[in-house]
Amino acid sequence: MESRDYLFKVLVIGNGHVGKTSLVHRYVNDKFSKHYKITVGVDFALKVLAWSDTETVRLQLWDIAGQERFTSMTRIYYKEASGCIIMFDVTDSSSFRSVRSWKEDLDSKAMLPGGAPLPCILLANKCDLVPWQIPMETIEQFSKANGFIGWMETSVKENKNIDESLNFLVQKMLMLAQNSAPRWELEGGRIQVDSPMREANTPHPGPAPLGTPHPGPAPLGTPHPGPASPDTPHPGREQHSSPHPATLLGRMTGVKALLVPKRRDRAVPCSDSRLCRSDQSGPVSHCRTSANELLAKGC
Repeated sequence: MESRDYLFKVLVIGNGHVGKTSLVHRYVNDKFSKHYKITVGVDFALKVLAWSDTETVRLQLWDIAGQERFTSMTRIYYKEASGCIIMFDVTDSSSFRSVRSWKEDLDSKAMLPGGAPLPCILLANKCDLVPWQIPMETIEQFSKANGFIGWMETSVKENKNIDESLNFLVQKMLMLAQNSAPRWELEGGRIQVDSPMREANTPHPGPAPLGTPHPGPAPLGTPHPGPASPDTPHPGREQHSSPHPATLLGRMTGVKALLVPKRRDRAVPCSDSRLCRSDQSGPVSHCRTSANELLAKGC
């Protein structure tokens, strides 16, 4: 079967200090730090996903500084984007009020080739903190009323719903790229996903129907199964045979790229050996290429 390679540019926007840079680093490198320098202009990162046996997805994540909404540069940053993430802090009501302005700025400056708005998800970040300043019902109504494809509460610190929300956006962009007709049960509502690599056409099982009896505790005298062997898979965790994605981080000004390979069965090398070269465990040569050249090469 013919293999396919997709390249998607994804914008990450929102007010400052809502966790945009932390989100990118968590998603790309699976790392979290409380100390990040304030983004000036835009930073970007590249993540390669072995989406299926025949599909490879390359995500360019553009982390745009919070103050950039007040400049004319956003039109340049938004150019040729395929999708968008707008973030706010659930403990900061002002960051939520600014979401509408970010969405209006996005819709006025970027759209799909056919003229439709970019698929955009709303992330309610720092959900591990209390109290929330915005009720979930308010977020639900706002998301549906302002053209989002869905919203989800996230915690970059606790690594909650990061992969799930990004993969939901990838599913939407893939369906649009394949000219299929996407149908969402709750357009703009809270995102419900059960597996980060679930096929796009696989229905979500949903919650158990009301009235379903709880199995309850095991009766007295039932032998305990004992500890699982080291090779026994965890019952609550998806077991994926696909390799871990390769990751590539860089800066907009004078790209200094570093490939961080994780344990995997096969490598997903860069498509342009002149830009960077990699193997299963070796380093990648440093390069200094402008962002426009990087986009043109499709790396």
